[in-house]
Amino acid sequence: MWILLTIALALSSVPAHAQDTGEPSDTSEPEPEPEPEPEPEPEPDLPRLPVLSEAPAAAYPPEALEAGLEAAVLLELEVSPLGEVVRAEVVEPAGHGFDASALEAARNFRFEPALDEAGEAVGSVIQYRYRFSLELVPILAVTGEVRAAGTRRPLGRARVTLMDDSGRALEASTGADGGYRFVDIVDGSYALVAQAPGYSQEVTRVTVEEGQVSEAIFYLRPSRTWEQVQADDTMVVEGERVEPEVVERRLNADEIRAMPGTGGDIVRAVQSLPGVARSPFNAGQIVVRGTSPEDSAVYLGGAPLPIVFHFGGLSTVISSDSLGEVAYMPGNYGVRYGRRIGGAIDLRTDKSAPEHGWGYGSVDLFQASLFAEGPVSEHWSATFSTRRSYIGAILSPVVNQFEGSTIRLPSFSDAQLRLLRSADDGSTLDMMVAVSDDRFSYEEADASEPDGTDESLIKVQFLKGWAQWQKVLPDGWLTELTISGGPEETSAQYDEKDNIFDRRLGGAFRFEAYRDVPEDGWAGWRIGADVIAEEVEFEYVIEDFGDFTSFGGDERGSAGVLYPAAYVEQTQRAGKIEGVPAVRVDAMITDGGYSAVSADPRFALRYLHSDDTTFRFSFGRYSQFPLVREIVRPAGEPSLLPEWALQTSLGADHTFLPGLTGELTLYHLWMRDLVTGREDRFVFLLGPPPAAPLDTGEYANEATGLSYGAEGLIRYEDPRLVAWLGATLSRTTRVKRPGLERTRFEYDQPLVLTAVSSYKLPREFTVGLRLRYASGNPYTPVANRGFDLTEHTYYPIYDLNNSARMPAYFTADVRFDKTWTYDRWRLTGYLDLQNATNRRNVELINWSYDWSEELRVYGLPIIPAFGLRGEW
Repeated sequence: MWILLTIALALSSVPAHAQDTGEPSDTSEPEPEPEPEPEPEPEPDLPRLPVLSEAPAAAYPPEALEAGLEAAVLLELEVSPLGEVVRAEVVEPAGHGFDASALEAARNFRFEPALDEAGEAVGSVIQYRYRFSLELVPILAVTGEVRAAGTRRPLGRARVTLMDDSGRALEASTGADGGYRFVDIVDGSYALVAQAPGYSQEVTRVTVEEGQVSEAIFYLRPSRTWEQVQADDTMVVEGERVEPEVVERRLNADEIRAMPGTGGDIVRAVQSLPGVARSPFNAGQIVVRGTSPEDSAVYLGGAPLPIVFHFGGLSTVISSDSLGEVAYMPGNYGVRYGRRIGGAIDLRTDKSAPEHGWGYGSVDLFQASLFAEGPVSEHWSATFSTRRSYIGAILSPVVNQFEGSTIRLPSFSDAQLRLLRSADDGSTLDMMVAVSDDRFSYEEADASEPDGTDESLIKVQFLKGWAQWQKVLPDGWLTELTISGGPEETSAQYDEKDNIFDRRLGGAFRFEAYRDVPEDGWAGWRIGADVIAEEVEFEYVIEDFGDFTSFGGDERGSAGVLYPAAYVEQTQRAGKIEGVPAVRVDAMITDGGYSAVSADPRFALRYLHSDDTTFRFSFGRYSQFPLVREIVRPAGEPSLLPEWALQTSLGADHTFLPGLTGELTLYHLWMRDLVTGREDRFVFLLGPPPAAPLDTGEYANEATGLSYGAEGLIRYEDPRLVAWLGATLSRTTRVKRPGLERTRFEYDQPLVLTAVSSYKLPREFTVGLRLRYASGNPYTPVANRGFDLTEHTYYPIYDLNNSARMPAYFTADVRFDKTWTYDRWRLTGYLDLQNATNRRNVELINWSYDWSEELRVYGLPIIPAFGLRGEW
């Protein structure tokens, strides 16, 4: 298609020379005529619609050209105050490839922006009819693409110059797909030059001949300057969403790869943010604001996910490269999330369809991974990822130093297959099948057994199907439908004598409609409903788990459970103030007759003091239903009520200088009706044991909790350096039963400090450092011991509950990255030194057989994790 612009030329008359008539001329000076006053320039008609100034020609769809088809596509374009097209949608489609071609061309239009009554540039929405005519099809001469070397990522808005031998030149800009073309070129030999900001210039030669099309694909290498920072070199991006969460810290998947101590895993990076306590043995638990790990929820696009980490916390169960971002909410989140009194983590998939195929393979000390994605048709793309660990084969000889026992360190594997459909109307359909398998085994010498050993095996497995459909309606509403489901199982076996498992089969459904505050309105809405239905079966039949633990009776049962919920939220905006009142109602119903309901009102307030400073406040109620095993007879108590907490947050964000930002949040949690009792039961949880002596009474809503503290974050970023310092000051206490003393909580860590930095060196080197300091967890010391003459064993006499504290934890993690970039692929090698100072950090306190001596269990020594990653 061609756009013809007619320029009218104003022709001024030229006065004729005076002729000599022979008559005497008047030599007197004429009186000077007054100069005419300049006419005022005409005022432009205001307001004014945008005026098209640059319109690259659309590619004529090959199938339509071959069939001799013509068409007209009506588009709706949103034009920014800068004249750029920020949104393009098809209003009247034509099919046959015309719609996609018109959209691609329209996204590269440039306009003189619309003007308001005062002559100020403003944004606007217009309709534009794009016509395709066979008579105006240009003759294609040169075409090609510009991509980043190594990753083959298309480079949009790169500049390509076609120059003949005389120096005359034509220029073209690449589209979002990195493509360019030149049409109607005279035959001959030309130099072709491609360049993009942050990349080295590349030159080649092409020959143009009538009837032929020359093609040249450029692979630009990153330049050695620091003018352009690549996305995958930055580590963490944190920011505010226009949503009711008072504190929501978001991590971008492409920006975590070089963070030391995380292995490039996006969710492991959450453990370095304020508000998260350090978990024992770095096991991968998310301990948020003084609550237990099981008090926080993990979601995949708003649907519940059974676990977030594999055993040992080395990797997330979903590939980071399938995720667009991870939203970490330590508290006071909106009504979209519920059924937990702690924090929430939402793994959000990347909804942008890949425009070309790419992938990588990586191997390191712990695991091997494979990832590949690419388009499979005009609207569909596919992603496949898989991972397999072999940490046990590497580190088992290190930890198996005690005679008579063998520990096989955790092994895990996972795989995901994902399909994404992006339609012309802006809707997306995202589908995924994910499978995960974790195993941990332990072998101990036992002469009483036929084979001379006792063996134990713990497994965590799940298979989940997940689908999410999103569509933006013409009136600004975003509708979202999410469905997920599948089996999950956690089981343990000890020498075939015990039967321990927790099996679930169920699904989740969520429908939500959301609209932000419109420009001409004052209120936005979020309305939704989500339902979880599952069949739960559990059995904890345990004779004895080794020589160090006994358990208080068998537990078994099953139940069909329904968790319906509905929520509504309104966003009110007036000037610099935004208020968000909301309410969420949850219920739990079992086929055994149990039912409970909770209503949780919440409120958030934001005040935009200036462009640099924002103040935040939130207050709300959060509820959590008891576990199925806690309400099913004979061991459970059917009269249990939901646990609940009042959460309060007050915070401020400030930008001090360009690149330097700060954040401070004060929080308070008041927890009531916490379930206590049966602390001698078997649980699938790696963490500090409950404070001795154990509460072995029946389940009851008699425990209370209190947690309060401050979280601070200072972040600096420039083209070479990214660094932040996070600090958490907190205090967490519990009262197990009425009348008992208030004690420190098992996860109480008064001070947690984390400093992270990454510095980019020349020649694609990167060096990173992470320093972590955390107060040691509390524990109950043994004040004395006694001897049971009947059993002929020693027994402990405990001091005050959790009155002692383990030594503080400190570690330094260092990472070095080096990348080699080639035309069609890229190789990255890295060395990640975890616990680089080789500090012996105490992770657990145990005792000798006669309770006379404390035995400290230390964490892993220095671990030099070396890895390679090849991208194509």
